[in-house]
Amino acid sequence: MNTYKCPSREYKFPHFNLWVNVTNRCNCSCIYCKQGDPVNYKKSMTEEALRYVFDQCIEAYNRKIVRQFTMIISGGEPLLEFKMFSEVLPYYIENYQHIFRFGMTTNITILNEEIIDWFKKYKLQLACSIDSLIFSKPVDGISSSKLQLMNVKMLKEAGIEAHVLSVYHSQTDNEMMEFAKYAVKNFAHWKIMLCKPPMHSKDQILKMVKPIIKFLYDNNYHRNFDLDSWFFWDKRMAGRTACCCGRHLFGISPDLIVCPNNEVPFINLGNFTYDIQSFIDHPDNIYYKNDWRPRICDNCELKHLCDGACRLGHKNIDLFKDRCDAIKEILTYINSFDQSGDVIWKPTIQNNYSHSRT
Repeated sequence: MNTYKCPSREYKFPHFNLWVNVTNRCNCSCIYCKQGDPVNYKKSMTEEALRYVFDQCIEAYNRKIVRQFTMIISGGEPLLEFKMFSEVLPYYIENYQHIFRFGMTTNITILNEEIIDWFKKYKLQLACSIDSLIFSKPVDGISSSKLQLMNVKMLKEAGIEAHVLSVYHSQTDNEMMEFAKYAVKNFAHWKIMLCKPPMHSKDQILKMVKPIIKFLYDNNYHRNFDLDSWFFWDKRMAGRTACCCGRHLFGISPDLIVCPNNEVPFINLGNFTYDIQSFIDHPDNIYYKNDWRPRICDNCELKHLCDGACRLGHKNIDLFKDRCDAIKEILTYINSFDQSGDVIWKPTIQNNYSHSRT
């Protein structure tokens, strides 16, 4: 068991990430998005349930189980429930800063002065999903991309910098490059997420990513850019253990079901409680608790950074092979830009969690 020590307390876990899905409803319909199952579809969390989640986290802190939580308000589209969570969160933000850190993922199609003022006051870190300049399902008569870009600009003018996430799915290479040019001028931070399950060959990924990396580096934007789940420009982040699902990350559905990832709970670990250890030890958490990667991954320099780190994919190494090979070549390509030692990728494996190997 890992123990976190501070002057007055000892904790079983130093930190946990909780994705609090305040709703499964969404006003967009992205083709790659897995929205809901028949049981939980179009549900929203009540104010009482949200307060219960925070109070249980405080109880975990008081019982010396977890030292700190990062609470990601998510969905569905969480801003559909802005009125509810905006009345609940301030109490915990103002009174429990030592326990909670807050963020939000949103498609940023819903925005008004009230929401902007609330974000300015409470300073949640925003991650906004925008997939391209033109590739989106229409919302209210205009493309959601147009709405999203307009709203991110409004946030920026209000002094709120949003991190933008883009899923690479059906966009053309030229479209992605145009998006890169836009990102350099308009986004504080940009991440490309390769579509899951993988639908692109190694050559397709390289053909799209390499020119973008070169462009971003030439425009001094490289430290503001991530690819998929790893920070490859910063040596300080090289030892990340990638997927933390089922170990120190859980999702909470609107009806308080816990799952070992940040999506709709296809794996039900029970209703949320302060007893975090019970979710880790739950028999249905086996895919996340155990390390199923084949032996071929043992000596791979990417083993904590590639999609082999996705615990649900461990038994199907061929599914991720093209992406794995592409990422290796991309990292070699990145190192070719290094002249001063400032931009370089050197993996250092620092895994603080033990895994059983079968």
